[in-house]
Amino acid sequence: MALLACTDPRSRPSPPTVNLSFSAALVVKSPGTIIGSLYVYDGDGISTIRAAVRSSDSSFVVNTPITPVDLFQSTQPLAYNVPGGMPIGTRIRLVVTVTDFVGFVSSDSAFFTVQDTVSAVR
Repeated sequence: MALLACTDPRSRPSPPTVNLSFSAALVVKSPGTIIGSLYVYDGDGISTIRAAVRSSDSSFVVNTPITPVDLFQSTQPLAYNVPGGMPIGTRIRLVVTVTDFVGFVSSDSAFFTVQDTVSAVR
């Protein structure tokens, strides 16, 4: 009786890696800017990256594709301008969704709260 075994493990397709990161000192102001970075990786290749931002009162909505700087791995800055007039306590949700060429989908999300408003000085 002969036993056959594969000694070289074959890699299996897996969903993309998606990581959002922001400074621990980030304070969201209205108006202001949410600044962070995005890291994505997929051994099968990154097909699409899409970012969606929405405030709890729907006054701030962004839905945009992001072009990866590399086919397999990409680290890029993120910056979203928070409009003026949003009251303190308004929640903002950012979701980045990545699809690879095999069809697997992954996402990462972050939640923010408007903590300060900036008044125009005349």
